[in-house]
Amino acid sequence: MGAPYLGEFPEDLGATKNGISASIWQMQQFQDILVMPGSKTFALLQCEFGASTPKPTRFVTDLNCCEGNIYMGVPQFDSTWHYKGPLPPRCTHDGNHSQLIGTDDQGQWKTGQQHITRALYASSLHVPLRRLGYNHPPLRGGKLLRMS
Repeated sequence: MGAPYLGEFPEDLGATKNGISASIWQMQQFQDILVMPGSKTFALLQCEFGASTPKPTRFVTDLNCCEGNIYMGVPQFDSTWHYKGPLPPRCTHDGNHSQLIGTDDQGQWKTGQQHITRALYASSLHVPLRRLGYNHPPLRGGKLLRMS
């Protein structure tokens, strides 16, 4: 690609009771990136990095940043498109997680960017990102503030 990259999107969990949801991880462009030298993909459960909910999340990157409770490899499915991994069926700790549906007490969406930012900062990803000039932006009122 010519520059370091890190892509993030919710994990593709395949078939659910509501059907098969769309996911960028099903796109041919994702497959094209994976064959590039140094490219890797992994998933994680954000609760294992300090978030209040599991929020299964997948990354694709060429950064050397893969430590901690991460699950390497592409999403795997059975013949009926039910998710088989690499994430475990539930988080590895005995967490009691709140739902990510709707808004919080401040009117912010519960699935907001603040969750992934906190999980990224608490994970081993923050070290290579800081080397690239990324500084953890302050959170104010549940919104990310851009730093220049």
